[in-house]
Amino acid sequence: MSNPDDHSTGFPPADSTGQGGPTPPPPPASTPSYGAPAGGYPTPADATQPYGAQPGAYGQPDGGAGWAPAPGYGAGPGYGAPAAPKSNGMAVTALVIGIIALLLAFIPVVGVISVLLGIVAIVLGIMGRRRVVPGVVGGKGLAIGGIVTGALGLVIGLVVSVILGLLVNAAVTDEDFQRELEEEIERLEEGSDVNGGATTEEEATDVVAEEEAAAERVDFSFVTCELLADEAVLISAEAADGELLEVKDAVLASDERETYVVPTGTDEAVVMGCTGTGVWSDGTEQPVALELSTDATGEAYVYYAAQ
Repeated sequence: MSNPDDHSTGFPPADSTGQGGPTPPPPPASTPSYGAPAGGYPTPADATQPYGAQPGAYGQPDGGAGWAPAPGYGAGPGYGAPAAPKSNGMAVTALVIGIIALLLAFIPVVGVISVLLGIVAIVLGIMGRRRVVPGVVGGKGLAIGGIVTGALGLVIGLVVSVILGLLVNAAVTDEDFQRELEEEIERLEEGSDVNGGATTEEEATDVVAEEEAAAERVDFSFVTCELLADEAVLISAEAADGELLEVKDAVLASDERETYVVPTGTDEAVVMGCTGTGVWSDGTEQPVALELSTDATGEAYVYYAAQ
C-alpha cells in the first residue's frame, strides 16, 4: 500500500545537477545535416531582398539589370506580312506601248505607226496576262490595260489612215484632171498656131465643156441587154396589159454609154439600144426594140416597142 505522504514519482532520483530522469545520449559529433549550405541558411534579413537582386541569381548577371537571352538563341523569323508579288515586265511594257499607240493614232501620217504599236501591245498584253500567278507574279490589270489601249490604237489608227488615204486620192485625182485640162489647152493652142486662124479660146471652151460633160455622165457600164429585157417585162406587167411576156436573144444594137452627151432641161439622151425576139401574150413572137435613156438628173428610163 502506498504511503500518502510519499511524494515520489516512481522515477529514479535526480542526479547531482538537480535534474531528474535518465540522461539522453549525446548526438553524433561530426554528422552533417543534409541540404544545408556550407555557410548556413540565409538570415531573415537576406530573405527580405527582392528576387533577382541576389548575387548569383539565375539568368541575372552580377552587374546586369534584366534577363539576357541565352547565347546562340536569337529571335525567330516569325510570321509577318506576305511577300509582295513580283513585277510583270511584259504587262508594264504592253501598257506603255498601248498608250503610245493610242496617242499616235490621232496624228495623220504618223498614225500608221500606231497600227504596228497596237499589234505589239496586244501581243505583249496577252503574254503578260498568261504570266500572272496570284500571289507570285502580278500585273493582271496592267496586261489588260495594254490589250485595251493597243486595240484602240490599232482601230483608230486604221480609221485615220483610211480617211487620210481617201482625201489624198481625191486631191490627186483633181490634180490629174487639172493637169490633163491644161495639157489639152496647150495642145489646142499649138494646133491653132500651126493651122493659123482657129480661135484658141473657143476651142478651149469646147474642151472644158466636154470634160465637164464627161464628169457629169452617169456610169451605165453595168447595164446589159438581158437587164433591159427583164426590165421591159416588168414594166409591161406593171402596166396591167401583160402584153410582153419574154424577150429572147437580146443583143446590143447601139452603145453610147461612154460618149452620150448629158442632156439639159427636160430632154433625154439615148444611152444604149438592144434588139431581140419578144414573146407576146397572144402567143406570137416578133422582134422587139429595147432602149435605155437618161435625163439631166441622171435618172434612167427603159422603153420597148414591137418592130
